[in-house]
Amino acid sequence: MSRLIRRARSIAARALGRGSAVVEPTASQTGSTAAAPAYRTRAIDPRFPDWTAILDTNRPLWEDARRRAATGPAVLVATMIGGYHAGSIFESMLSVALTLRGVRVHTLLCDMALPGCQRAEFTDIPDPRIIVDYKLPSVLCGGCYHAGQYCYDPLELPSHRIGSLTTDAEKQEARALAASIPFDEIPHWSYDGLPVGEHAYAGALRYYARGDLGAAPYGET
Repeated sequence: MSRLIRRARSIAARALGRGSAVVEPTASQTGSTAAAPAYRTRAIDPRFPDWTAILDTNRPLWEDARRRAATGPAVLVATMIGGYHAGSIFESMLSVALTLRGVRVHTLLCDMALPGCQRAEFTDIPDPRIIVDYKLPSVLCGGCYHAGQYCYDPLELPSHRIGSLTTDAEKQEARALAASIPFDEIPHWSYDGLPVGEHAYAGALRYYARGDLGAAPYGET
């Protein structure tokens, strides 16, 4: 049994990207006058493309593509949820493909700024008080944001983060507004013509995996 447990732990560690790393020379080693070897360790996560290594196979081609794309048509790749692994893998690949074809790609990720999102599921967060009390970022978001950074940061494309696009005042206003809307009005509530309430209600239904929130704990909060 102990051998099975050790095997399971080993598989889990590899799946989480632990224990794998590559050692690369730093800038101080690029010339023959480097006095002493200096290295940096770059962790490798086997769940995702290693874009640094992939792009290094022809770095001049990538740098030239980025320069040409700087004046091309703009496209926003709004992955948002870095922890949605299939999305991060496919859309980072799409970002590379578009850039190579002259498109000025911008990326968008949540940087642990939102109090709730599609990544939060009842199986992972069985206590809804975590969401109600705005504690989700401290429980779930670290690994999610890391996944997004891992997939997109090596591309060095124009990137945007939800946290930098909102102010503290706007966050407080949104929280107060959400608390002021009667529960029965949420599914039909809109903001500047956008069906925000419908999306919020649909997100709550998805979290509880239910068709209504009548018997859901804290369903009205």
